[in-house]
Amino acid sequence: MSAFAVQLTNGCLSSDIELEDKNTFEELQRIGVLEEVNGLWKLGSLYRAGQLYIGKDGRGYVESQFKEQKDLLVEPDHLGEAKNGDTVVVKRIIARRGRASGKVVMVITKAHLFTIAYTHRDEMGNFMILDIKTGEPTHAVMKGMDLKAFKLGTVMKVDVEDDKVLAVFGHLDDPRVDEKISLALYNRHDEFPPECTQEALKIESEVSREEHGDRIDLTHLDFCTIDPVTAKDFDDAVYFDIPGYTLYIAIADVSHYVPYFTEIDKEAKKRGFTTYLPHKSFPMLPRELSENICSLKPKVDRLAFVAKITLDKKSLKPLKEEFFEAIIHSKHRFNYETIDRILDNGYTGSDPVIEHILKWLLPLQKITVRLRKERLKHGFDFRSEEIKLTI
Repeated sequence: MSAFAVQLTNGCLSSDIELEDKNTFEELQRIGVLEEVNGLWKLGSLYRAGQLYIGKDGRGYVESQFKEQKDLLVEPDHLGEAKNGDTVVVKRIIARRGRASGKVVMVITKAHLFTIAYTHRDEMGNFMILDIKTGEPTHAVMKGMDLKAFKLGTVMKVDVEDDKVLAVFGHLDDPRVDEKISLALYNRHDEFPPECTQEALKIESEVSREEHGDRIDLTHLDFCTIDPVTAKDFDDAVYFDIPGYTLYIAIADVSHYVPYFTEIDKEAKKRGFTTYLPHKSFPMLPRELSENICSLKPKVDRLAFVAKITLDKKSLKPLKEEFFEAIIHSKHRFNYETIDRILDNGYTGSDPVIEHILKWLLPLQKITVRLRKERLKHGFDFRSEEIKLTI
């Protein structure tokens, strides 16, 4: 269920509604779907918000949100313009007998704005447009173009509202079309809106310690990062103080550079996370941030959130925990393969920085082995081999 639907179900202040949901919220108020209870606006007792599922028989179901509720059946003539996967508001229809049913009042979040389809002929020679996700026949039109003229297997992006072809991606036989299909199916994008890029370019490219005097300065500590060899952004760093048996875990302080409701923040909410394909990544934040000022690169100052955990030398249980904002200066970037070789064969190089870091990193590895062994006495090991595709 969408965040907006949760707000409507649980109750919220009108000021809590996101800008893109304001018009829908006000329309629900206008038609009397919402009622104000103790200062909070929520759905009236006859209404429910939820995700709509439509079966092969054409009938829909809106899932229940609480144990005491039942799924609502929505007959085809009560679906309105709603489509499978949409988040909708339905009004319960009071019936004397039979299962609980409802009628769609409004679609508040569309599941799909477009479909990905391709041209096809069946065994009888009939021309068809098939939904690439379901394999079911669908419709598509293109102004000034007969789709039958396209080579069979041509992939296109189709608007769900009017069936118009929005873009032609290529042909199914072309391996490069897979990336376009994957990104479109899950609404992922490579390029950022110009407004996001403009905001990112205005953000500082270097950390000035003088401008962050309220942060704890940990730049003297020998932090390091350990990531895959192909990584372009480094989110976390670690340091272990052996005499004090104190572990420092630093996480890149992205929030300092992405205030609420900026264009970057709104775009990041839509993306949710960075998407990785075998040959390319599509970041949640503009690369100007994710691969630079928000990345804990070696040999430069960076802002970070730090967890400082003091351990008991015998039991390894935490004695003291602190969380604070800091500035760190990673001394070296390791990758997993390098660390594995050092663990197996020892360090055979002559870099004094690496030698200094290994004085605390190798003892920390032994501590993690002890912790893991102890943890598995009371739990399960869900580790599996990582699958990596090479194209």
